[in-house]
Amino acid sequence: MNGHRTCIICLPRTGSQLCEKLVAEISDASKLGEFFENWNRDSQYKLDSNSYLHLTEVALLPSPFKLTNTITEQLSLLTRVNPTQSLSIRLFLMDHYDKVELSNIVVELKNMGFEFITLVRDLREQLLSYMIAHTHTTSINNNAFNINSFVTEPATINISKFYGTLKQIVDSSINWGKNISSILNNIDYQQINYKTIYSDMSRIYNTEFKYSGIKSIKGDPFDLIVNKREVMGILDILIK
Repeated sequence: MNGHRTCIICLPRTGSQLCEKLVAEISDASKLGEFFENWNRDSQYKLDSNSYLHLTEVALLPSPFKLTNTITEQLSLLTRVNPTQSLSIRLFLMDHYDKVELSNIVVELKNMGFEFITLVRDLREQLLSYMIAHTHTTSINNNAFNINSFVTEPATINISKFYGTLKQIVDSSINWGKNISSILNNIDYQQINYKTIYSDMSRIYNTEFKYSGIKSIKGDPFDLIVNKREVMGILDILIK
């Protein structure tokens, strides 16, 4: 693994922003983030005179987990980027996404020199992180989805608002291994776990990383949930 161009295949709230930040440290890669997600569809990119890609406008739109319908155009844009430019991309492997479409993205990225790593996290921690981040972002006006967002204020989780999304994350976790095999096929990749992200990445890239972010949630996440008993019950139902 050289870290020149990297695609991080993951699920939501698995630490992918931290992972991309570390990957970008290796070769000063331009971070394209969730490049193929529907909520990024209006963000604007431009090639300079040296065919280096620049993000000129961030326009994040409200959207469920969904691949954009401009994948062909975005892949075409990436093919025109100077091959010396280092890049990183995060790709969500949601179970309800079209696997043929995802597989095509992976193949095209590989042809552009991308390497692949997969990132996983304990499912219960992942779901709690999503619930808390969603609640703080929509109810308390604190965008807790961003890296280094610090959550300290307890809140009541309105599970009915996003139960369907939680179920999508659970289904995606259950079918993770099968879906990884489907979209990567025989393409090589390295595996990273959120709990051991620094040691895993140091091993893979043979380097010691300088960046150290802050955890959004310190201590017991249930201390940040007013209706913790209700949430515990829902988690027991979701994670059987």
